[in-house]
Amino acid sequence: MDYFRGDKNMKEEYESRLKFILNYNSDMIYLTKQAQEESLNEGIKKGKEEGLKEKSIEIAKNMLKLGIDVNIISQSTGLDIEEIKSIEI
Repeated sequence: MDYFRGDKNMKEEYESRLKFILNYNSDMIYLTKQAQEESLNEGIKKGKEEGLKEKSIEIAKNMLKLGIDVNIISQSTGLDIEEIKSIEI
C-alpha cells in the first residue's frame, strides 16, 4: 500500500479491483456450495427412487410366488406387466 500513497486514483483503482475479486470469490464459493447441495439432493432423490423400485420388484416376486395375477401385481406395485413377466422367481 505504500506504493499507492502518492497516487489517489491508482489506490482507488486497486481497492476497487480487490473488492471485485473478493466479491467474485465469495460468489463462486456460494455457487459451489449451492451446486453441491443440489447434487446431494438429486442423489438422495435418485437413491429413494431406486430403493422404491427394488422394493416393488421384491413385492412382485412374492406375489408371483403366491400365484397372483400379473394385472393385480401391476396395479399393486406400479410395475409394468412386461417388467413383472421378466422377473425371475
